[in-house]
Amino acid sequence: MYILFLKVCDTWTVHGSSCYLFDTRSSTWYDAAQLCALYHPKAHLVIIETESENDFVASLVGSSTPWIGLSDEDDQWIWSNQRVSPGTPATFVNWDSDYSNNINRNCAYIRGYNKKWQTYWCNDNEMFVCEVEQ
Repeated sequence: MYILFLKVCDTWTVHGSSCYLFDTRSSTWYDAAQLCALYHPKAHLVIIETESENDFVASLVGSSTPWIGLSDEDDQWIWSNQRVSPGTPATFVNWDSDYSNNINRNCAYIRGYNKKWQTYWCNDNEMFVCEVEQ
């Protein structure tokens, strides 16, 4: 597993203590989460915890709008991943001014062009960003 990890970080973009992959394939939020785990057992959809990390992810994706690892479960936005305890509420958020807390839009993406987050239907197909800690 250690050799696989070195290969991932050699080919992914390193920022801080994590490695990131911007995958331009279109997938549902659920499929994207599974694809990240296929890349590396400890990889997950990106968890954006700071403004600095948010700025980095936005620069990585350019003008695209990929999935991030945030979903709405029981009216609370939580990170769905392996790095923090499942169900951990998001402490840093960066919702766009036209953020829609629509009951049917339960997954989040980042708008690379303005660094803001928006909600969308989880079964929609979008690009996505994976993250794994170094």
